[in-house]
Order: sequence, then C-alpha cells, then structure tokens
Amino acid sequence: MDTHLLKASVVFIAIGAPGCAAVADIIAADPFNYPVGSSLVGQAGGIGFAGAWQGSPVAGPSIAAGSLSFTDAPPSSGNSVLLNEGLGGNAVRQLSSPLNSGATEFWGAVLLSPGGFGPNFNGFVFELFDTTGATAGVVVNTQGFVVISYGNGSTVVQDFADTPLPGTGITQLLLWHAEPLGSQTRYELWVSPTDDLGAPDASILAPSSTFARVLVESLAFPGTPTTFDELRIATSPNDVFVPTPGVGVASLLGVLAAFGRRQRRDRVVAF
Repeated sequence: MDTHLLKASVVFIAIGAPGCAAVADIIAADPFNYPVGSSLVGQAGGIGFAGAWQGSPVAGPSIAAGSLSFTDAPPSSGNSVLLNEGLGGNAVRQLSSPLNSGATEFWGAVLLSPGGFGPNFNGFVFELFDTTGATAGVVVNTQGFVVISYGNGSTVVQDFADTPLPGTGITQLLLWHAEPLGSQTRYELWVSPTDDLGAPDASILAPSSTFARVLVESLAFPGTPTTFDELRIATSPNDVFVPTPGVGVASLLGVLAAFGRRQRRDRVVAF
C-alpha cells in the first residue's frame, strides 16, 4: 500500500472533507427568523447571545421577507435584515461570553446584498467591540470596497480587498478570521470565496481585545436599502464556509494555504 497516499487521505478527512462531521462550535449565530416588518431591536432569537438586540426601534434595522443564500455558505433559514436608515440605523447585541481575540481563534461571517454603490449605498459594518470602545471586523465603504478593520479611538489598522463588490443586489459572503497571537491578533478577510479559501483578500495585525458585543450598522444617509443575513461567529471555518462538494484535493490545498504563513499587507493609520 502507498503509505503517502494513506497519510494524505487521513489528513483530508481530519480537516473536514465534504460530508464529514466537523468538530467545531458555534459561538453565536442569528438567522433572523422574526416577523416580517418588525424591528430587529428587541428580538432575541439565535444562540450565543445574552439578551435581545438593542438600539432605536424607529431608526434601527427591520426584518425583510426571505433569506439570502450563497453557494459556499451554510444553508440559510428564517428571514433577513434590511438596513435603510443611514446613520443611526444600527443594532448591538451582547455575547453570552466575552471573546478574547488574543487567546481564542474564531471566524465571523455574514451574507450581504448591497442596495447600491456611491451616493446610493449606505455602507455596512459587522464588528465586535469591547468595553473600552475598541472594534474589529468587516466594513463595506460607500464605494463598495470591503475592509478588514481594527480601531481603538487613537489608532486605526485597516486593509482593503483589491476590488469592490461586483454589483447591486448580488449576495456576497463576507468571511473573516481572528488568529490569536497573544498580545496581538491577526485578522484576515475573504470576500465571497468559492471552492476553497486560498489566500485572504486582506489582512491586518492589531492589538488583541476581549470583545463583548456585536454591532451591525449602516454608514451613510440617504441611501438605498441593503440587506444582510445569517450572522455567524464560530471556532472553525467549517461552520461558516462550506466548500462545493467534489473539489477534493483543491479544497484541501486551499485550506492548508489559508493557515500557512504568507506575506501580509498591514497598514497603520494613527489619528
């Protein structure tokens, strides 16, 4: 028997071949299975949260009919959320347990369907933040560029994906990864990966924080409605990204490459 082939097969199964059960854990998730037309504020479904979504029930996000889907994302359920109020159109929710980015590896994901770009796009924020005001996560600016970002009031660390989102109304998977490095954390961003993760579209190195809350927000007013769905935070990529069945070795190599050491493009902007 070819022992090299056997070893490769064992590795492939261990990291999650299609159809194999993943040893992973959802930290927090919300499929937004709430009544259509109601405010997101006050809703308390999903798992991994302490209490309901908070914010303004008048200016905050509202529930839209139907769910978004993406080929390489886990199956969707419930409804989705409409961001249509510009500044003030936000909601926050407490995590059941604080998340220390310096000690816990985690993945965040959300599905996004932009309503438009330029002056007609609200922008979008999906971030975690701590009690000191430090934030980390994904920002989509008003030109449609996706940013992995960290900020603590005096310093902002950001890196942009090279190309903007492809168009209005096309559902995107925004996927980000926090790799703990003690006092620092490496944050990586993928925009709508397919088949395998490969190298990230953007990456930064920033101070570690203990995050307690989730924030979703629009950035500008006025703007056309933007929809998001299936917010997830998990300890494994298997819970937020599902490669197309049958990609086999290509998927394996992509996952291994995503965890390898690669050149980073970090940029620090001090205020």
